[in-house]
Amino acid sequence: MTQIHTALIAINKEVGSIGKNQKNQSQGFKFRGVDDVFNELHSLFAKHEVIILPQVKERIREERTNAKGTVLFHSYLTIEYQFMAADGSMVCATVVGEALDSGDKSVSKAMSIAIKYCLLQLFLIPTEEMKDPDFVTHEIQGKPAISDKAFMKALERITKGEVELIIKIEETYELTPQQKVAMKECKPIPTEAVEVVTDNKLPF
Repeated sequence: MTQIHTALIAINKEVGSIGKNQKNQSQGFKFRGVDDVFNELHSLFAKHEVIILPQVKERIREERTNAKGTVLFHSYLTIEYQFMAADGSMVCATVVGEALDSGDKSVSKAMSIAIKYCLLQLFLIPTEEMKDPDFVTHEIQGKPAISDKAFMKALERITKGEVELIIKIEETYELTPQQKVAMKECKPIPTEAVEVVTDNKLPF
């Protein structure tokens, strides 16, 4: 057993209960905020000489619209946390965090959520039935569908060189399984070999 294992076991023995001192504004349930978790664990990590090194392995950001028409930024992060002891021994935990924000805070919120649930699960700190990590719950309006006729016209434009339509269509519309397969199999031909004609019926 390495020093980091011994330290984490000691922290787990000493960590106390963490009360649910915050309340979700939309749904009314109580939850533990990331500051509550940090306040409980910081002194124990310092006592046992453990530090945490985060590494963002993957970041995905999408634009969504809520029921009120507000544009929200939805960030998904895959983060690896390295728990390191004074002798350099370490263990790693990889978690996913996601968050919504109407400004520029979706990434920082997702990071806060990821570390909070990493620590809650690592030290077996119980949570109630509600698992929602956001202080505010957003009602998301689903993406519209695209008709087969418009989709086929879009595929034709892609094969003629307008490859940027692939990202635009995937971000704008909710595709059917068949359309996703067709989009994946669509192969553009060299632009110098065709004449690109813009179809003004598509919204881009």
